[in-house]
Amino acid sequence: MQYAELSEKISRADLGLGFFSQSKKIDRVIANKVYELMAMKIPVLTGTSIGTAEQFKHREHIYYCQRGSVEAISEAILGLRNNKDLRDALAKNAYNYVRKELNPKMLGKKLLPELEKLII
Repeated sequence: MQYAELSEKISRADLGLGFFSQSKKIDRVIANKVYELMAMKIPVLTGTSIGTAEQFKHREHIYYCQRGSVEAISEAILGLRNNKDLRDALAKNAYNYVRKELNPKMLGKKLLPELEKLII
């Protein structure tokens, strides 16, 4: 599938899914697809992790469920399916957060002082 076609299909999604495995790596990273889905105004459901919890608030920017639990994942999917208002709020809030806080200018402002500490 071509990237443009993939983007088109994803843009029609009602919900984007993050990661749900119990891998230790998941605690340390935020998957690119989470950022990409948020930037496309698609609400995201993902397993709870340290990395995402540091960046995004449950039920404000993202929806978390227990990783590795089929029951928790299916319950979250069904709950979100039946709550369009929450899905819409998640999509809007995440999109606005990504645009405001995770754009190149803001990331540069946050990163520059840390880089200067290493040089000096």
